[in-house]
Amino acid sequence: MLAALLLISSAVVYGFILYQSGRQDFPPEERARMENEVLTGRRAYRPELPDVKAIALKAFNEKKNSQGVLISQVLTGDDRAKAIDVIYRQIVAAMAEIPAGKTRYWLYKGLPDKIPDDSTFFIRYRAYSGMVDVQQSQDHGYGAWGAVINYIEKPDPKSLKPGEKAPDPVPAQVYVSRQPEQILTAAMNEFELPADGIIANGEAVIGFTNLAPNGKPLVIQVADGPTLLLKETGFFANYVRGVFMIFLGVTASVLVAVSLASFLSMPTAIFITISYMAFGFFASFLISSEATYGGLDMPAMDLYGYWLGRTLHSMIIPLQKFGISDAIANGELIELSVIGSAILFQIVLKGVPLALLGAWLYNRRELSLAAIRR
Repeated sequence: MLAALLLISSAVVYGFILYQSGRQDFPPEERARMENEVLTGRRAYRPELPDVKAIALKAFNEKKNSQGVLISQVLTGDDRAKAIDVIYRQIVAAMAEIPAGKTRYWLYKGLPDKIPDDSTFFIRYRAYSGMVDVQQSQDHGYGAWGAVINYIEKPDPKSLKPGEKAPDPVPAQVYVSRQPEQILTAAMNEFELPADGIIANGEAVIGFTNLAPNGKPLVIQVADGPTLLLKETGFFANYVRGVFMIFLGVTASVLVAVSLASFLSMPTAIFITISYMAFGFFASFLISSEATYGGLDMPAMDLYGYWLGRTLHSMIIPLQKFGISDAIANGELIELSVIGSAILFQIVLKGVPLALLGAWLYNRRELSLAAIRR
């Protein structure tokens, strides 16, 4: 019944989306943008990052205090962890900042080796002017995006002497910038680039030059991109994947609720089910402390909370694992690996044992009641 209701509601929502997008009188460029950025399924690629943890530890081991003594020989425990954390944050901040007049490059790996010559890809990013502030009012930066173009350099026949053998063509690269443009800060931006010549051997290099006349640096955090988006499938196929993920989430919720209701009263089962779901969000919050410290030494309380969150995550089914609304809204591909991981780790390894436990407890309860009645 739940599957049928989900199928009907999903079909209605899909039809409503197509109806609304078709009936609106969008300009051609806006309609093309909507189809390229929303009504699609694009695989997201993140730029390669250096080992910031190793860099921070190296800087910590080389840093000296005012007396010329290595601080690694002086600081211990929480003081050591805090000092490394400060260095780590400074390195991350420096990676995100693009000073005026400078160019920052990003390398992307794992891209398709062969793509059609007429293919394009998108770059999504969010920049801040001067400093990172989520409450920052929108401003305008100024700069030029570019990319490394790969080509085959062939010798000029006119430069060869009579009888001289031409050298073999060799691969070459050149960085080419787009026209400088104004950039709306504190907002997500996207632009399109041709894939031919930029994506080669599964790699691509994108750059940005900050040309701000006011001399302010531009900041692009690691979490804000730039993300390379390459179309993989259409909106319908991606939407079907999203509906299936929702179905898995409903299945997980049903497994939990039925298992608890098999041996608890209905009010108690409802309360425990809600608490179970809340534990999933609570565990994710505790685990997020690892990203704050980048895998470095954490203070004791954060470390205890982190391992408590990991323990809870290994025991319960966090329903946020099935959340796909952001991916659908942003036109990002719901990977088959994500679906497979949800089926294996959340449904099979956690949900099925819970259901079997509930069935066993229900059977024991019914047998006990039957024995009492006799």
